[in-house]
Amino acid sequence: MVSQNEKEIESVLKQFDPRTAGQIRPIIYVNQARGRISAFLANDSHTLEEYIQIVADNYGELSGYLHQLQVVRSKKHWRPLMIQIHQWGYAWFLRKGYLSQEAALLVEQSAENTALEILLMPFPYDIDFDVWIMVITEKNSRRFLARQEWELIGS
Repeated sequence: MVSQNEKEIESVLKQFDPRTAGQIRPIIYVNQARGRISAFLANDSHTLEEYIQIVADNYGELSGYLHQLQVVRSKKHWRPLMIQIHQWGYAWFLRKGYLSQEAALLVEQSAENTALEILLMPFPYDIDFDVWIMVITEKNSRRFLARQEWELIGS
C-alpha cells in the first residue's frame, strides 16, 4: 500500500519531465527515510514542492561534478576539493586551540577520513555542496580527536 507521503511525492514529481523525475526520485525517497524532508517541512513556510525543486535544481547543477568525484574519482576534481578540506579542517583545529603546526599535522591525518566519507556517502542534493563538505570535515575532525583521546587513555 502506498502511503500518503508517497502519494504527495509522486504527485509533485509528475510536474517534472519524466527523465528528471526518474533521476531525483531515489534521492527524494532516501532523503525522506533520513528525515530530511520532515526537517525542511517543519518550517511552516516551506512546501514539498519547494523541497523537490531544490533537489532537482541542485541535481541538475551538481550531478556531473559528483559523478566525477564519486564514480570517476577524477584527480582534476579531487585536488581542489582536498585543498578546501585542508583549509576548513585547519581553521577548525585552530579554533579548537591547536597551534599552527599541530593543526596542520592533525588535518593531514584526518582529511583522509573526510575524503572517504565524501566518496562513499550519497549527496542529498537539498543543501549547498560547500556546506555539506564543511559539515563532513568538522564531523571527521571531531571524530579524529575523539579517537586520539581514546588511544591516549587506552595506552
